Amino acid sequence: LVMRDGHFYTVEVLDSNGNIREPEFIYSQMKYLMTMNEPASDSPIGALTSQNRRVWAAARNHLTSLSSKNADSMKAIDSALFCINLDNTTMNETNPVPTIRNFLFDECKNRWYDKSLSVIIDKSGTAGINFEHSWGDGVAVLRYFNEIYKDTINNPYVHPKTNYSLGVESTVRKLTFDID
Repeated sequence: LVMRDGHFYTVEVLDSNGNIREPEFIYSQMKYLMTMNEPASDSPIGALTSQNRRVWAAARNHLTSLSSKNADSMKAIDSALFCINLDNTTMNETNPVPTIRNFLFDECKNRWYDKSLSVIIDKSGTAGINFEHSWGDGVAVLRYFNEIYKDTINNPYVHPKTNYSLGVESTVRKLTFDID
């Protein structure tokens, strides 16, 4: 699941045999997604996940009852491995507090707090994580991401100049919702 400007997209990272696709392919899908120039969503439903659980549960039930498209979109969100949140903010090295606030809570228009794990990336490439704590311990998640960070620095699979084109069509799919 990828969120950008309050919109939801899925990206198929597994091939038809259930194998993880090549890093270059996944990178190309993310690059494609970044070329989409849609205005920010005027109905950022992800913000509903920041509500009290009872309020959100009622809103979720109502949303899925409105249409089968909503139920299908919710199923795609629920079944995603994790969420990548692409934000329009930029880290200021001399004052990181706004970025830290944004990664923790901010306006919640580009978040899905029900996802077990979210990787938040701003325009400068600064990344942070947010995870739903009921399933795991913060120390384990921090250790996991520290290992990923070290591996991406020491053994990068792709680079911003990576060019990948095998004539493969995009697997990016936008999820939409009917709202009342």
